[in-house]
Amino acid sequence: MHGDTAGNGEAHVDTAATRAVLMELLDERRRQIDVHHWTPDHDDLHGTEDFAWLIATRAVGMCQREAARVVDARRVLTEIAAISVAAIEALDRKGVRRAAYTPAAGEPETAR
Repeated sequence: MHGDTAGNGEAHVDTAATRAVLMELLDERRRQIDVHHWTPDHDDLHGTEDFAWLIATRAVGMCQREAARVVDARRVLTEIAAISVAAIEALDRKGVRRAAYTPAAGEPETAR
């Protein structure tokens, strides 16, 4: 997948749309804490493989639904993204450093 371009070959991000999606992720993360009690303390009890398993299970389930509607797929992807945020936060609390970004072969230096 490639990002939209602004006509000049540079990636363009629709900031308002991105902010709206990120706010949805925050809302979903709050819901996960309120409903499932997936608090930071709870998250810290789990390793990266647990988060990966949960994310994969949700993704496979979404793909296996015969009549997966776009609304359902969007909801599941929002859940998955919020779980990913929780996993990253747990890693940060454990002091795991962010890996330096290295562009893939043929990818421009500015791509992310």
